[in-house]
Amino acid sequence: MIKCKSPAWYTARIGKFTASNFGKIMSIPSNKNVVFSKTALNTIEKAAAQLYYNDYFEKGDNEASTWGQDNEVKALNEFCKRTGFRFEDAGFIQSAEIEDIGCTPDAYILDESTSEKLIAEVKCPFSSNNHKLYSRKISSKETLKEISPYYYWQTQGEMLVTGANNCYFISYDPRIKTDKNIHFVKIIKDEKAILFLQNKLKMAIEIRNKILKDFMVGVKMPKPLNKYW
Repeated sequence: MIKCKSPAWYTARIGKFTASNFGKIMSIPSNKNVVFSKTALNTIEKAAAQLYYNDYFEKGDNEASTWGQDNEVKALNEFCKRTGFRFEDAGFIQSAEIEDIGCTPDAYILDESTSEKLIAEVKCPFSSNNHKLYSRKISSKETLKEISPYYYWQTQGEMLVTGANNCYFISYDPRIKTDKNIHFVKIIKDEKAILFLQNKLKMAIEIRNKILKDFMVGVKMPKPLNKYW
């Protein structure tokens, strides 16, 4: 298993499109006559630059991301306490179908009552208001997409890469001292959405490869990796 944040994890991600960035690839462009938004094109060029430099850069953790990491296992333990399920680490997974994409689900979920392959995506919002919003508004894949397209494409993308049947979206806030501290929804795999995502990712890979070729022959030079957003 390639453990999250390990040196091997960073190496495995070089040049790949990962589920945490699928929302950027799928973001809707302001110009309706183009396929990819400026955010998507930045993500695509960044992947090409990673291959050019053979390196991976990630901005340092901030207070919000540290909070999320510190509470992720607590969230999974609480989820399992409520459901009777178990969880195990997943690590980085490379797609068997499209080798240039991958993901790091927060966990595999083990439900002994079903043969379904299940994963989990955990969010521990730094703002309690966000947790309360997710708890009120997210109850299905449709409402997840409405409230957070970014998380929708992340969960669908993780199911694409892993072959999971469903993904539990979990929001957790330990500052809430009642049973409202956790909210979880079983997000159903959307085959039409996954096919759409696959096609966009294949186009993104083609563009990445063209940009990399331009970098290699000097037609265009990449920015330093820390200059991509």
